Amino acid sequence: MGRLLGRPWPPVDVLLLKTRTCPLCDDALLSLRRQGPALSLLLRVEDITDSPALMDAYGHQVPVVFVGGIKRFFGRVERGLLLREVEAARERTPN
Repeated sequence: MGRLLGRPWPPVDVLLLKTRTCPLCDDALLSLRRQGPALSLLLRVEDITDSPALMDAYGHQVPVVFVGGIKRFFGRVERGLLLREVEAARERTPN
């Protein structure tokens, strides 16, 4: 729920790029799923294992997290960083 008037936050698109063999990716997915409802995240997950182009671009960084369509971080999902990036994405989105 949002802070004002009990209204829900506007949803924010979050994309997680992962591979099948990445334990850190599983941790990131679990963290995003836990935080998703409170932050009103529209979580999308893409396994890039079978995509040579995406593996070339992101395979050495997985998990990679895009917030509001912009690559914001990779590796562990830190709650503070995620909150900051979600807020920034909301500010970039016109009402």
